[in-house]
Amino acid sequence: MNAPNVSRAALGRVVASLATRSPAPAWREARERIVAERAAVDGLLSADPVPSIYGFTTLLGHLDAELTGVDDVHATQRLLLESHLIGDAYDISASVARLVSAAKTEQLHQGGSGIDPDLYDLVVESTTRFDRPIRGAWSASYGSGDVVPASWWASAVVGDRALVSGSTIALINGSFYAAAVATLASLKLIDATSRVLALLARHSPVAETAPVRGDGLPAEQLVSVFDRHPSPPPGDAQAPVSLRDSAPVIDTALTTFRHLGSALERRLGRTSANPLFIGEGSSFRATSQSSFLDPVLTLALGDAEQLARLVLGIAHRVSVHTAAAAASTGAARPDLVQPPKVISALIERADRLGGRPTRFSGDDSEGVEDLRDGALLSAITVLELARLIEDAVDLLGGPASDDAEEIRRALQSELLGAEAPEGLDEAVSTIAPSPFWF
Repeated sequence: MNAPNVSRAALGRVVASLATRSPAPAWREARERIVAERAAVDGLLSADPVPSIYGFTTLLGHLDAELTGVDDVHATQRLLLESHLIGDAYDISASVARLVSAAKTEQLHQGGSGIDPDLYDLVVESTTRFDRPIRGAWSASYGSGDVVPASWWASAVVGDRALVSGSTIALINGSFYAAAVATLASLKLIDATSRVLALLARHSPVAETAPVRGDGLPAEQLVSVFDRHPSPPPGDAQAPVSLRDSAPVIDTALTTFRHLGSALERRLGRTSANPLFIGEGSSFRATSQSSFLDPVLTLALGDAEQLARLVLGIAHRVSVHTAAAAASTGAARPDLVQPPKVISALIERADRLGGRPTRFSGDDSEGVEDLRDGALLSAITVLELARLIEDAVDLLGGPASDDAEEIRRALQSELLGAEAPEGLDEAVSTIAPSPFWF
């Protein structure tokens, strides 16, 4: 299958690292830049008087007017890190931990964070090193930077190694954690959606006049799966909307994953750190900005949430149509009676989940952190919904099929802008549910 002509290099590197359990060559090649940048940072730190640089020579949050000095830097950095190790801790799998490391490395390798080169090496190494679950408060975020879950991850990365000025803030700041969870949510939703669409293809054709037929690859690949199944004979009355034409559902799925891929590439492919070091020579300096906020990703995740609810509804309609079709033959099928009812209960459960964020302001850290993006909680909601869809398909006896495989490949291609790397499906399928999203 040909992939769409879209360049999503950053997202591709992160996903390939998850699939292959190896760092991208670009991450290793960036070390020279990291070394040069840190040398410039050390030049700033050696000035007299020592400048005020957030997290490098100061405390964090609304305490950033407090200088930390240059004595016992390791103890100060440890205090800053350990002060964030709070919340209800539970395990995430090693695969998820490596995905978080990959997202962080992708952002770090672009420069600007001032991270110590030896610490950078540890982060790169962690994309392969984690081989057991790590514990932390993985959903404890108020949305103005995910510094609590990021600190649990950082603590697992650094262990008891010595820290230098800026180590903590360089590790925990940025939008990498929400971006990693959003990447996982996207891949899990693709798996669930593919299974439902494979079932739908047995019942509902794609209209001959549907615009999605001319929408290029991978739409053509997805539509071809539906076209392989014979269309139901025309009746005297119109078929239900869900059986009449699958084009709107296909178009919605493709559009949603296209937008998600664009939002993830935009997030992963940009520097994300505060402070952010810019300039060269005498103009080299630390700047304060808010690159850790990403409402654009939140908007794309909101669309993914709506797609998930639509797909769950389709699973319900397929269960109803399957039972009705069996009844019309006069054959008693007790096994088809309960699934529509249980899937209705799953939909009610989905209705109780938190939806799109409605609050984007706050007064945290005495008003310093007064905007939030909600990206992490949105990503977790999508993960929860994907799990409910999988439960619904299991009720319908929808095992993996060639149709589902082809549909998954098409949707992955729309997300990634390229064919999925070998090993991705296995890597994603082995990430089991956890309190992370239930």
